[in-house]
Amino acid sequence: MRRTTIAMTALGLAMAALPAASASGDYYSAIEKYDQLRQDIKQCNLDTNWGQLSNEARADCDPLFARYVLYVPPDDASILWIHCRSASNCGIDRPDGVPDPNSPIPDGSRVFDVKPRATTARQSRAKAARHHHRRHS
Repeated sequence: MRRTTIAMTALGLAMAALPAASASGDYYSAIEKYDQLRQDIKQCNLDTNWGQLSNEARADCDPLFARYVLYVPPDDASILWIHCRSASNCGIDRPDGVPDPNSPIPDGSRVFDVKPRATTARQSRAKAARHHHRRHS
């Protein structure tokens, strides 16, 4: 009987630890996603000056520039934070300890605000042609 009680207690403790481990996994997943997004935006930002990305990778930059801005707060120049241009289109899971990407950028911050690259006239005409709908009478 005592062995059964010990086994049941151990099983109960193991089951209680599962949600905590899952929550911990979600936390680290959010950190990894945030860090990857920050790194992608940083690489795109550097590419505007250095041109080190391939054309395929560069094409992924415009959607990032359209949605996000990087900034360095005045009190900690060692880290970049992400700010969303639009709260309704943000899509970032914010880990604990990370500033809210929808809150205003702190005064005195250094902001890396890159506008999406303009499309060429040829690309614009091709896009318009793909979206042109004929009306049938």
